[in-house]
Amino acid sequence: AQTASETLRERTRQLQGVLDSVGAAIWIRDTDSHFVLVNQEFRTLFGIDEKTAVAGQPPEAVLPAEAADHFRENDQRVLETKQPVETEETVETQQGIKTFLTRRTPLFEGEDLYATCGIASDITEQKEYERTIEQQNERLDQFASVVSHDLRNPLNVIDGRLELAREECN
Repeated sequence: AQTASETLRERTRQLQGVLDSVGAAIWIRDTDSHFVLVNQEFRTLFGIDEKTAVAGQPPEAVLPAEAADHFRENDQRVLETKQPVETEETVETQQGIKTFLTRRTPLFEGEDLYATCGIASDITEQKEYERTIEQQNERLDQFASVVSHDLRNPLNVIDGRLELAREECN
């Protein structure tokens, strides 16, 4: 029993080490919506101290109210459909408002659904870049419209004079 217990502790330590090395927030929550496990990135994003026990806690105990509601809602979709759910979501974190691409996946033991696992990748910079490109494209469209309008009248005048010149001068 002691060897099995030591092996389990070692495996748990290794798993936590792997999860903490990932640059995405990772969590597992049971079907009652209580946290089972979170990685260091999750703690950092939400300002959860290392000493704060997260396992066994509902989202309201460790997250801002709006984020907790959002977690419950999306987890519920996974529990009802028993299918992965991918969402793009904006969340208030310790570093400010961030945009994440989040995938929540049901976890099964045999046929029994026992938890959901979430992985949230920060795509804030990508979304800001996309907004910048959209704004630049809008400005280019406006510029093209103005240039087109400004050139249309002089070109019409030139076309009319050319037509008159053709009629007079063959």
